[in-house]
Amino acid sequence: MIMLSLSQSAEALESESGYQAASPRATDFEAAIYGGRWAEAIQLLEELGVNSTNASGQSSSTNSVSSGKTKATGSKGTNMDRAKFMIAQQKYLEYLEAGQQKRALAVLRGELANLTTESEVLHAVSV
Repeated sequence: MIMLSLSQSAEALESESGYQAASPRATDFEAAIYGGRWAEAIQLLEELGVNSTNASGQSSSTNSVSSGKTKATGSKGTNMDRAKFMIAQQKYLEYLEAGQQKRALAVLRGELANLTTESEVLHAVSV
């Protein structure tokens, strides 16, 4: 009996079926995240169809908050804001894990804080 790894099984299935499990852009996005290429990952969001609307389909122009910030995790955050928040959160956590506290703090203050107005969210991320 031949044992295939998960990736080999996926490749065989794609080859035999003629269907791709993920688009090339999605694969590029995944590689950018795994490779810590944060700016590239953010650029790929639009190519993947992530836009500036919220879950109810309203455009971001109707979702502005008086402080100029949008809630990344609340109902007023746009899909793009949520995606950027999750990328910045991953970046922050990876810097912490690598022992790069100054870089992590810069991400917390400069990126995450700009994507949410909810102090509870920032507190939960920073704990």
